[in-house]
Amino acid sequence: MSVAARVAAEVGCDVGEEVGYAIRFEDVTSERTVIKYMTDGALLRESLREPDLDGYAVVVMDEAHERRTFPVEKYFAKSPCEDYVDGAVKQALAIHLSYPPATFSSS
Repeated sequence: MSVAARVAAEVGCDVGEEVGYAIRFEDVTSERTVIKYMTDGALLRESLREPDLDGYAVVVMDEAHERRTFPVEKYFAKSPCEDYVDGAVKQALAIHLSYPPATFSSS
């Protein structure tokens, strides 16, 4: 809420106009909203309603590791790449494929 308020002030609008936010039980946005700040839970709810998130041009996740209950491993590219999105996707896939398949117990 505070980040949305600060950005709205910098843009020169009221919260809920061009800049808004969504948290549990509260959605302060409008048809004019172009920047929407939300919690990870609100994003999850959005993705359940709209799996492809077609209503969004960009999704930026910031400090997601602070909400994980598991340790976070950091990986760095050996050299810079021209297309960082393609590079990030390939790296994520390589990391995913390097781990053994998950096993589930029925306990």
